[in-house]
Amino acid sequence: MKLLIYIAFVFAISIVSCTKNVNDQQPNIPIIPIDTTVIGSVIGRLQVKWQVVSITQKERNGPGVFQYIGSPSDYMHFGRDSIYTFVQGIQDDVKYHILSDSSTFVFGNGSSPKPSDTLFIRTLTDHILVFDGVTDAGDIGIVSLKR
Repeated sequence: MKLLIYIAFVFAISIVSCTKNVNDQQPNIPIIPIDTTVIGSVIGRLQVKWQVVSITQKERNGPGVFQYIGSPSDYMHFGRDSIYTFVQGIQDDVKYHILSDSSTFVFGNGSSPKPSDTLFIRTLTDHILVFDGVTDAGDIGIVSLKR
């Protein structure tokens, strides 16, 4: 069993039964381009502790859109090569690295040298981080964080 499918979806799956979005539509999140000229700029902005605003999952073959609204104690802390998380009372960490395009995360599951999952940065400022991806099952996940 994988340590986690990928960081956002692990949390989304663990809280799927908590809340359901009544409008059954994928959330509309604006995309703000990130500065991809220097990967160091991206890494410098990422490597801080972020508060979880929301984690959203749209199931491909399921009943709809599920959303978890973060509590004040929920966070994701991006370290040099690991992301340390605390969401809904569950603590975890996962190895990651950023590809040369400066907007793609690749995660490993710890027991395998191969990357297990990929997420894409959609918004990155000094105060906002939004990333998303699609699971093997086709579920769409969006994670919104703030500082």
